[in-house]
Amino acid sequence: MANSIAEQIVQNVITTLRGVNRGSGASVTLHLEDQDNDSEERRDGLCVVIPEDPQPLESPLGWKQWDMTMNVVVFLSRSETSQNTLRTRLANAMGDIHKALKVDAKRGGLAIHTYIEPPTTTIDGEFDRLIARPRVTFRHLIDNPFSQG
Repeated sequence: MANSIAEQIVQNVITTLRGVNRGSGASVTLHLEDQDNDSEERRDGLCVVIPEDPQPLESPLGWKQWDMTMNVVVFLSRSETSQNTLRTRLANAMGDIHKALKVDAKRGGLAIHTYIEPPTTTIDGEFDRLIARPRVTFRHLIDNPFSQG
């Protein structure tokens, strides 16, 4: 059975973020892991995508329209060898994520648009945490969350 439109969008975001790496010109290499992975091991560039429940929007007749925000959590090591300041490193990582997600703001035709909400950062011991918050507006047939018609 096919995935719902919402799940296809989450998978599209994960696939897109897998392309963020130093080899492609980014400032950080993201290492995507499944949110259900209970591993406590943190490493530089560890990234987990955690979708929130979609929120209903006013919808055109025959459609159901939603906003879905995702928390893209990235751990960045406080490397002593890093030449960039922490602020610069966090800003560059956010820029890499923003740039990657905006290449295809329609998520391969699944979405109306992808917006980037303001990020949050947390300083936590030897790692700093960046939480990017892409918000995707999408719709599906009113009686079928698996189909856009």
